Amino acid sequence: AKNYELSYEPGTLTITKAPLTARVMNAERTYGEPNPSFQIEYTGLKNGESVPIWTTQPTITTNATSQSNVGDYIVTAEGGVARDYDLQSIVPGRLTVTKAPLQVRAENAQRFYYEENPAFRCIYSGFVNGDSESSFTQQPIATTSATLTSQARVYPIKVSGGEAQNYSFTYADGELTVMKRSLMVTSPDYERVYNEENPEIQLNYTGFV
Repeated sequence: AKNYELSYEPGTLTITKAPLTARVMNAERTYGEPNPSFQIEYTGLKNGESVPIWTTQPTITTNATSQSNVGDYIVTAEGGVARDYDLQSIVPGRLTVTKAPLQVRAENAQRFYYEENPAFRCIYSGFVNGDSESSFTQQPIATTSATLTSQARVYPIKVSGGEAQNYSFTYADGELTVMKRSLMVTSPDYERVYNEENPEIQLNYTGFV
C-alpha cells in the first residue's frame, strides 16, 4: 500500500460436518431363506461420494429370521458416525417375506374296473424349515372323473384347493389307471356220434361285474 506498512496474522477456517439423512432400503426375500444384505440410501452426500467415510459403521437389525412367517418386518439402523457428515437420522426400512413355492403332485394310482377309487395321496416338493402338511390351513384335494363304472383306461388325477400361510401352490396331475378285470370263459364237455354235426357250443363266463 502506498501509505501503509502491512503485517499479517493467520486466521482459522473451520469446516463443519455437512448434514446427512439416510434410510434403510426396502428388501424382499422368500420364506425360509436367510435375510439379504441390507443397503442404506443417503441424501446429502458431497463430492460425488456414494457412501460416507465411517468412523463407526451403523448397525442394521431386524427381528425377522429364516423361520419368520410371511409378512412385513421393520429394518432399523443405529449408531452410525460419519467423518464428514452429521448423520441426522436413519429412517427404518421394510423387509417383506414372501411365500415359498410348493409343488403338489398327485401320486399315480391304479384299480380294477368296477372297484371304488383308492384314497389318493399327494407328493410335495419345496417344504422348508422342517414344515409338513400340518402347516396347511387347508389341505389340497385330489380328484378324478373316473367312477365305479368308468371304462378301463387312464384318467387324470387333479389336485387343487391347498392353502398355507407361508407357501404358494403349484399343481401337477397324476394318473389313475383303471385296469381290465379277468374274465374266465369256459365251455362244458360235449359228445357226438361219428359223422354227426357238432353240437351248438355254449360258453360260460365267470367274473362279470
